[in-house]
Amino acid sequence: MVAQLDELLADDNLKGENRYLVFKARRALHKQRSGLKPLDFSDSLFLAASEHCNDGTNNGIVGDVGSDGLFPSERVQKYAKSMGVEEQVDAAPLLDSVDKAVQRAVVNMDLTQIFNPHAKFGAIATCAHKTQGGFLVSVTAESVVPSKATLQKVEDLIKQAKVIVGTEGPERALIQLSEDLAFWSGKQRSAIQAGEGQDKLDEYNWRIDSIVALMRVERQKIEDAKRNAMRKQMQAEAKAIKIAQIEKKIKLEQAVQKQAEDILARLERGLDRYIRQPSGNSEQALNLYTDNIRAFV
Repeated sequence: MVAQLDELLADDNLKGENRYLVFKARRALHKQRSGLKPLDFSDSLFLAASEHCNDGTNNGIVGDVGSDGLFPSERVQKYAKSMGVEEQVDAAPLLDSVDKAVQRAVVNMDLTQIFNPHAKFGAIATCAHKTQGGFLVSVTAESVVPSKATLQKVEDLIKQAKVIVGTEGPERALIQLSEDLAFWSGKQRSAIQAGEGQDKLDEYNWRIDSIVALMRVERQKIEDAKRNAMRKQMQAEAKAIKIAQIEKKIKLEQAVQKQAEDILARLERGLDRYIRQPSGNSEQALNLYTDNIRAFV
């Protein structure tokens, strides 16, 4: 991370407050990098961070307090008994990697939370934000004891992650084919040891070759399903980003429209007041009166 921040500081286009923030983060990292132990990943903290991240995606929250009014420590308590919970959030345009998001977070976040010597556990969640583009939630704690419900939920999530749509059938078929291959390979070895005729050996070879060919087909089905799942995931992420950008644009246009309506209302009130004023009797006064009305219109 220090080297990455050095690369940022080498860019002459980084100036002013942004350059100072990077410099301050780099100095803090240099001081602390040899004095702190790595944090242990916590499933409970990750679930809490993910919940808050999704809150940003769905409801547009940008701070530490959720749309349900829960504080970070209260959110973590839903998943584990904990002490010393600290949280930092960063709502900003989405970046193309978690590493870059963490790098930005190191620069923008409270360094006392990042370099907390008492923290033992941590987790980070990133997602699309409803209005800001991207959202990063970092949670640390001094102690974490997950509840039984959390342990079960994590186990279920791991099982779900392993089962990709379209792979369950081929994986079952592979298991059966592997057993068939072991069976016929054993028969082949026994036939060779018993000195059976070539016709019998050819039959065993044909069965084994057929099973291997079928296993290749099933493996290809699994690979195709994985590629399809990855493509769908990328499409879903791109869709979420696009929706967030569109909602941000709509919100900006609504703000501009509201501002324009307010200006129009003030001009109409000004025109109404001006029309009620006497115009004067001279030609010059009448011309000025008419010009002012045209200016309002």
